[in-house]
Amino acid sequence: MSKDPSPVEKMTVSEPERTPIAPRITAAEEVERRRHLVAAAEKAKGEGLLEEAESLLQQALEADPKHPGTHERLAEVWQAMGRTAQAAQRRQWAEALRKEAWQRQVEAEIRGQHEVLKDL
Repeated sequence: MSKDPSPVEKMTVSEPERTPIAPRITAAEEVERRRHLVAAAEKAKGEGLLEEAESLLQQALEADPKHPGTHERLAEVWQAMGRTAQAAQRRQWAEALRKEAWQRQVEAEIRGQHEVLKDL
């Protein structure tokens, strides 16, 4: 007479699902992607395709979220769409990013000069 398997014996262990790993994208590739998307957005905007321009610029910001020029272009599109409050807020964001980038650059230059002076 065959014995029924116990509930533990019925359980099977399956292999864990493997999620494909996306290839890593370099910073230079992200910058190039942003440039391409911004150029396409400028073309769309020039053709009056404001929703398409908006979508392309938002994709560009996903690639390079701290690029002030892309934020400014998005503000221009929103202004053209009549979304003036959002456009004004985006311009302020772009200006804050510019100031932050400038501050980092100045600090890096000062540190570089300090290192040079330290060796004298």
